[in-house]
Amino acid sequence: MAQRLVPAALVLGAIALGIAYAGARFRAEISPVPEADQTIIISSAGRHKVTPEMLATTTGMTEQVAPAFRAEGSDGKHYSLAEMSSDGPMALLFIKDGCPCSVAAGPFYNRLHEAYGSRVRFFGVIDGDVGVARRWALAQRVEFPILGDPALKIVREYKAENSAYFAIIAPGGTIEKYWPGYSADMLKEANAHLARLAGVEARPVDVTDAPAEMYSGCPY
Repeated sequence: MAQRLVPAALVLGAIALGIAYAGARFRAEISPVPEADQTIIISSAGRHKVTPEMLATTTGMTEQVAPAFRAEGSDGKHYSLAEMSSDGPMALLFIKDGCPCSVAAGPFYNRLHEAYGSRVRFFGVIDGDVGVARRWALAQRVEFPILGDPALKIVREYKAENSAYFAIIAPGGTIEKYWPGYSADMLKEANAHLARLAGVEARPVDVTDAPAEMYSGCPY
């Protein structure tokens, strides 16, 4: 009897080790890396590939008046589109709390903000209240305000089906360019638009680890 129990215990131990290893791998894939500006690659990104319909919707909003809104930011200040766009160009990044795709895309937009943030006002829009916005900004080392949108009013007005949508708004409030996701080529295009609106030469922004195809984030 004792001899039969030993192999069973070994099998159970091996199963437990396998579960622990899988859990560690999963946490490593979705958790922010402590090192600053280290891009996280999410293996499930293929589930959110941008569709032709999503691209058609955002393309159709280009050169249209951006939907107006007013919201509180993670810095405790209130912002409205009218006030922000009257000061110059701005950019909106749509974020979903708890979405690993938002975390994966975040470092690229941090780099764009670092390159043009002194001339273009960057904002995130998250599906949560200001407390959620503050926690996300802190965890992802975001230097620009994150606007709380718990009722998804801004998300719906901008027809953002998923996170990782990105809009550039020209001075005066017209949508300069709008994408339903990100890729290496899209980030290069965004870089060129931001440089032109900022009135500066395009600055080098590392997009080496960005996906070759355009991926969106998790659905709202």
